[in-house]
Amino acid sequence: MIFTHQFDPTVDKVVEELNGRGVPLFRVNTSEFPERLSVGAELTDGQWPGQPRTTQRCLDLSTVSGVYYRRPANFEFHPELSENERQWATVQARMGLGGLLASLEPWLNHPHQIGYSEGGFNRSWRHNVPRSALRRLRPVSASLASCVVCHSVPLLPYQVLPGC
Repeated sequence: MIFTHQFDPTVDKVVEELNGRGVPLFRVNTSEFPERLSVGAELTDGQWPGQPRTTQRCLDLSTVSGVYYRRPANFEFHPELSENERQWATVQARMGLGGLLASLEPWLNHPHQIGYSEGGFNRSWRHNVPRSALRRLRPVSASLASCVVCHSVPLLPYQVLPGC
């Protein structure tokens, strides 16, 4: 699973390398949440099974074999929200989606550690995946092969998506 912004040539190289190794992946930008990306999860036996999904792809979080965080954009909310509503929604998204995703393992570069090392989330730093970290990733379910770098379509508000 890779978190990055839409146009990231560094991640494009990582995706190319992983595709060449047959490792399925799910590339996502946190700016897609909640308008074009939804996530459903439930705490079960100390685990958070769930599925981030767009209209074109989904991922079973239990199949994640590695997580790479590289400068994804801020959440984008419906344009009709007031500034106060946006601030509230941002905090809720960070706690909800951010908390769920922070519980995933193994992280190649956990965003909390990045924040600690930078004294905050300073976007001027560059975070690159070392080749040794790429070797630790293992292929997962072949059914995720269709989840490689897809474009998403906007969701209607409160639209319910069918299961994967």
